[in-house]
Amino acid sequence: MGSEVALVSTRCSETGRLNLHGCKLMALPEAVFFLLRPAAETLVEIDLSANLLKRFSPKLCLFPALQTLIIHSNKISALPDELPLLTSLQTLDFSDCQFEEFPAVIHSVPTLTLVRCNNNRIAHVDPAALHASPLQRLELSGNPISPEALLALQSGPVTVHF
Repeated sequence: MGSEVALVSTRCSETGRLNLHGCKLMALPEAVFFLLRPAAETLVEIDLSANLLKRFSPKLCLFPALQTLIIHSNKISALPDELPLLTSLQTLDFSDCQFEEFPAVIHSVPTLTLVRCNNNRIAHVDPAALHASPLQRLELSGNPISPEALLALQSGPVTVHF
């Protein structure tokens, strides 16, 4: 097991990507954060999709070079207030999770241009906040948003897919 963890750490340092897709994780082990510390400035993508995560660890926000964060197909229902610490984040995918509200903290990430939040239970997105954010594309298919609300979202500069 120790050699496998070291291999993951080495690959992450070499590629700038951490792929823990489908590992049946219920939480992110502390050892992952310890081993990734040397790669903190070069880690550009983390894929934690298709796990059993119920909580988004704020420690994931300690990677300033992170550009893509994929957490779809988990049991997560909220994002941490620390999300704006991801000062390079461009793409966030939290589709197929358990969000009932569109996370307002997303509007505080100045580099975020693409958000995928398909197949959640999001019924409302504030059009004014969305249009004031740096987002360029928002994917909302499979959410219970009314046609009137979708029309309001589409009237601004953000491309909204539903």
